[in-house]
Order: sequence, then structure tokens, then C-alpha cells
Amino acid sequence: ELKSNAPSSVMKHLRPLNGKETSYIASILEKRSVDPEIRSVVNQVSLAEIKKDIVKLSSYSTRLAGTDENHTALRGVREKLSNFGLTVMQVCHASKSCSLVADKKGSHSPNEVIMAMAHIDSVGHKFAGADDNASGTAALLEMARVLSQVDNKKTFRFFVTNGEESGLLGAK
Repeated sequence: ELKSNAPSSVMKHLRPLNGKETSYIASILEKRSVDPEIRSVVNQVSLAEIKKDIVKLSSYSTRLAGTDENHTALRGVREKLSNFGLTVMQVCHASKSCSLVADKKGSHSPNEVIMAMAHIDSVGHKFAGADDNASGTAALLEMARVLSQVDNKKTFRFFVTNGEESGLLGAK
């Protein structure tokens, strides 16, 4: 049970949802003084979009790096990132295993980079893991969608690694 295993410093930030919230994020924002600009950006996060991406990425029989289904999933992610107006580059660390780097260039300090990353591959041979790591990739896609509409001084970089399950190969 989580309550008995987690430190009290962590538990004080967790609580079960009572079914009335539309978003855990919204319930946190209601209780805190948050900069209106940040609140506006966070309010654009769509849990429905995240769920849709998790369902899609988990629908493959595998996302093992280098497989045809991994390539298909990666193409879908690349297309989404491109549709957000990001500059997308493919970086290959093996002949059949590539990662994606998607940038939204900063207006004032483009050489200063704020990066988020998630890995797209999974170890499943007859399933494609939702928590490993479709959920991380889906969250990264939603972050990219929302932040692609923000005026940013520094460059936002979204790094979709491939080959994490094979020794972090795609993140090197």
C-alpha cells in the first residue's frame, strides 16, 4: 500500500480524487497563488489528449526499438510534433533506431535550452507498455502542444528518445 511505503514528506502532497475534480492539476491550482500567465498555460493541458495518445501508443503489439511498430509510432509522434510547428530532427544511434529532437526556438536567448524528454520504446514483445513509457511520451506531446503556442525567450526542446530499454542508447 502506497501510504505505508511512501515517506510522509511525499504523502502530504498526495490525496485520493473524490470524483468531483475534472483535473488534479486544477485542484492544486485552486489552492495556490499562481501567476495568471502560468495558470493560463496550465489550463490548456488536455487530459483527454494525453489519454488519447496513451491509448494510441499502447495499441501496438510492441514498441521495441527497431521494430516496424516502433517506426510507425515514431512517425506518428514526429508528425504531431511537426504539426505543432516545431522544428523536428531525427537522430539515429543505430541503423533501425532513431530518436527525435523537436525545438521551438527562443526569441531572446535561443542558445539557452529548456528540455523535456521521454522514451518511446518499450520492452514488451506482445504488448506496448502504457506506463513504460506511453504515458511519458503522451505527457511530452501535450507539453509540446501547449508550449508551442507560448512566447518563449529560451528554446524549448522536446526529446523523444528511442532505445532507452537497450541501455539508454537513444539518449546518448
